[in-house]
This record gives sequence, C-alpha cells and structure tokens, in this order.
Amino acid sequence: MGPAPTEDFPNRSYVPKLLPNSTNWISYKSRVIITLGSKGLLRNLEGRAAPKPKPPTPLPSSHTTTEAKAHKKAVKEYDALLDDWEACEYSAQQQIFSTISDSILIRIQNLKSAAEMWTVLKRDFEGHTQVVQNDLR
Repeated sequence: MGPAPTEDFPNRSYVPKLLPNSTNWISYKSRVIITLGSKGLLRNLEGRAAPKPKPPTPLPSSHTTTEAKAHKKAVKEYDALLDDWEACEYSAQQQIFSTISDSILIRIQNLKSAAEMWTVLKRDFEGHTQVVQNDLR
C-alpha cells in the first residue's frame, strides 16, 4: 500500500470544482480529461464507449438441459460485462458530479451518460469562458 496523500503528495485524481461563473472552465476541462484519461474512462466522456451490453434472450419455456446451461453461461457473461460497463460509466459520472456545484448538478443529473453530461457542460461553459477571460484582462 502506498503513502497516504499529503500536501507534499496530493491525490493525483483531484479536480477542483467547476465554478458556477465558469472562470476556471479551461483548467477544469483539462483536469477532467487528463484524470478520466488516466483511468481509461475518456471514451465515456467523449461518447466513444462501447454501448451498454444487451441481456441474453430469455430462455424459452420448453428448453433442453443444454440450452439451459448455455443460457446460464450467457447470463453470467452478461452480468460480468454489465458490471464492467457500469463501473466505467458511473466512475466517469462520479468524476463530473463530485466536481460541480449543486446548481450545475441540477441541470445535468437526469442525463443518461457521462458523455451527455459533458456535452451540456461544454455547451454551457465553453463559449462563456472566452467572454469571462476577456473581462478579466
């Protein structure tokens, strides 16, 4: 087990909260991309992740023992694929949720994927950032 995070050795996954006025959007965006990329989750953010696995077809009421065994195996494989898919998707969503304010969260919390959430954040904050940066100069 490695050393606990300290001020000298900060948590490398830490992303400061996105400010509601978007003054830190550019650095926030870069940090989220790098953090999720380092965890193998960039596809989820960009909408390039594999689609959610589809469950196996139901077992017909009249089935053989061989079909039942094959179906049981297919269900087990599906469950494993679904667990992996959900872990990646929810990890990407968690990174977003944990780094935005409640006022921003309310706008995106009902979206279905991290990619949809990220698209809305980019739409809402990217254009505004340039205006804010010009005002700060």
